[in-house]
Formats: sequence, C-alpha cells, structure tokens
Amino acid sequence: MTFYKHLLYSLLFSYFVFVHHSHAQSKWSLGPAAGASYNILQKDKFDNFDPGLGYQAGLSTMHFFTPHWFVSAGLSYTKKSFTLTGIPDTRYIFSGGGIQYYSMKYSYSYLSLPLEVGYSFFDLADHKLSIIASGGIVLNVLLYEKLKSKDLEPAFSDNATNNSFSATAIASIGLLYNISPRLFLMVSPRYSYDFYASKTNNSPDDLRFQSLSLNTSLQYRLGK
Repeated sequence: MTFYKHLLYSLLFSYFVFVHHSHAQSKWSLGPAAGASYNILQKDKFDNFDPGLGYQAGLSTMHFFTPHWFVSAGLSYTKKSFTLTGIPDTRYIFSGGGIQYYSMKYSYSYLSLPLEVGYSFFDLADHKLSIIASGGIVLNVLLYEKLKSKDLEPAFSDNATNNSFSATAIASIGLLYNISPRLFLMVSPRYSYDFYASKTNNSPDDLRFQSLSLNTSLQYRLGK
C-alpha cells in the first residue's frame, strides 16, 4: 500500500501549498473540525456483530469560488470500531468444558483526507444562516488496528500497525452560521460508505464500513 500512502501525502501537500499561496483571498477559510460516528460493518455473512462508535478530529479548509459553490479538504485522525459476537472458543472442548463463546472488539485508527464539493443555498454575504449540501470522497490510510476481548481467560489484546488503504464516499446536508465577519460555524450530519478497502492484518477480508456521523467545523476566513 506504499503507492496509496504516497498518493495521500502528495495530495495533502499539494492542496495545502495551494491554500498557502491563495490565503490573501477572503474566500478561503481554515479551522478545526471534529465529529462523532456510528459505524456498521458492511459484511452480509457476518450477522453476529454489534455496531461501534467512533470519532474524527483534525483541520479543514474551505474555498467559496462563487457566492454559493465551495470546495473543502482537510486532514483528520479517524477512529472506527465494531464488536464481533458469538465467536466459538474451542480451547477447552477436549477437557469436557464444551464450546464457549466470546466477543472481540475491533478498533481502527486512520489518517484521513476528505475532499468535497458543496453548495450553499443562501449567499453568506447577505445571510447569517444558510443550508449547505456537499458530497465527495475520503482517502484513508489505516495506521493502527487493535483487537481486544474481556471474555477470554486470560484477557486478550493484540495491537498491529498497518498501512492498508480505503476509500469512502460521503454525502451531507447541514447548516452554516455566520458568527462574525471572520468566523463561521458549520454543523452537518453525514452518511459515509466505504466503496473500497484493502485487507488488514487481523480483520475479516474486505473490511468496509457504512457510517452516520455528526460533524462540526469552526472556520476562520483568511485574507484581508
């Protein structure tokens, strides 16, 4: 996955260099972004799993190239999880203990690069509040995966570094509020769908999520 990792870093570097050289324009903005997510595993043959919670935090930038249309990008640390239940433990079957069952929690940490195009239904120069809609993709490099079970005796935990790659389609609709001439707040529910994922070290093949999340970003307008 070295190619995808280099691609992600190259896109990130190119975008922020472009932002830096364009910061004199007030149509650019930059600020922190964060959100919480509810993650469902896309795997029909794995019915015995519980959805997990996650979060993301990082920086984002936006550029309004017309009064209504904008592009956005960012860099974030993203975490997702799910729990696989009803796993048979056959270690003690020959001692007369029968088959015991346990649960295993899978957690994943990503470096994520979201790229979106969006539309504001009202001109922010004339309105303090606007409805916005956007869509795009997120490129993810899996940095770290963790498996943990409290049901096993002794308790089991396994950590592994990983550089596998995944790509996610995203769509959102939300609100943008002008706090001041320099600051605005964006709040948007988002639907995410992993349409590609390479294999990880310890997880089921073709590990893909679909997620519902609530995202916020406080943006500062750059330039004069």
